[in-house]
Amino acid sequence: MAVPASNENHRIEYLPHWLPARLWRVHPTVRLTLKATPRQIIQALAAARRPRHARLDLDTLYMDGRRYTIELVGENSFQMTSTSRRWRFRTRTATAAVAFGNFTDLGQGYSRLEVSFRLNWQYFALGSLFPLLLTSIVIFVPWPLWFIIFSIVFLFSLVWLERWLLAKLQCLAMMFFVEKVLADIIAEVPELPAENVITVDQNEFREEWRKFYRDHQGERVRPPRRKRRRNPPQDNSD
Repeated sequence: MAVPASNENHRIEYLPHWLPARLWRVHPTVRLTLKATPRQIIQALAAARRPRHARLDLDTLYMDGRRYTIELVGENSFQMTSTSRRWRFRTRTATAAVAFGNFTDLGQGYSRLEVSFRLNWQYFALGSLFPLLLTSIVIFVPWPLWFIIFSIVFLFSLVWLERWLLAKLQCLAMMFFVEKVLADIIAEVPELPAENVITVDQNEFREEWRKFYRDHQGERVRPPRRKRRRNPPQDNSD
């Protein structure tokens, strides 16, 4: 089925806005409905940044020396990062991902927390210095052109993949941290009865939509007819 030109132009115009956001997003956005105010949620997250004897049930959050940093960005938003201890050296991992949390007050003591995850562009920029240095050497080596291009692409892909996997791991750790700490105040959303749930097969819907589009492709939308205004009767008494 042919796609209308208007839809193709819309997709091309939307691509420059969609592609950067898609590349920097490591994990889908997490939304939680909580039975607490934003201030109480921030206090609960800040108190659980480091292990405490009062919360031994959160010991799984601090495996491998993992620690969390929470900073207030605005009145109803915060920024969170996570690092862990390296197993061989007495150093900590770099910050590869950043989590941004935004609150929405729902009233009656309820709040909605929306957490989005993004890559740390500074960490990826520093990781590109070493491939750039090797690229400046490889281009002068008397190798075939296809092999030089393959080596450069492979080198950059390997470095970025390693850093993207670290960012993905930190995002999963922060998501688990938020859900574990706030597990006691997550509001229960009532489920719909089984008879009110409507399931639609995507393949069947796609076929029906193609059939509808094919049947009405040649039709034109006619403008509505204008109603003729009748002139009022003239008085001929004179």
